[in-house]
Amino acid sequence: MSPDPNANLSFSQKFRLLFGKARRFYLIHFRPKYVEAKLSGREGECGRSGACCKLGFVCPFFDETTEVGFCIIHKTRPANCRIFPIDERDIADRNLIAPNQPCGFTVQKSDTLSPTGAAFPELKKEHAPAHSDLRS
Repeated sequence: MSPDPNANLSFSQKFRLLFGKARRFYLIHFRPKYVEAKLSGREGECGRSGACCKLGFVCPFFDETTEVGFCIIHKTRPANCRIFPIDERDIADRNLIAPNQPCGFTVQKSDTLSPTGAAFPELKKEHAPAHSDLRS
């Protein structure tokens, strides 16, 4: 078994990875249109590095006893695992764990999609409220 890659991360990096798990759970269950739109722009395939199975903590279902690790519940794994990565933030989180092993997926960056699940291509940046307008 390899050492926990999270052990050498700073507190803020560990928090970021755990927040990412919660963010993905939220997006999958409450913003499915955002997820669907982002997945339509995803390309590639899993490189089987196992890095996504070690975000924040090593998944107890990830078996590293073979040369290439594998998920022992692969057919019934949770949505967070099946859909990973949703967007570029997930790739960046994954790269904290295995920066020298590139992810097999690429995702398109988009300015027209918000994680709130709505697509607003007609909403240009000049029409968006200024940060000072949001304070009341």
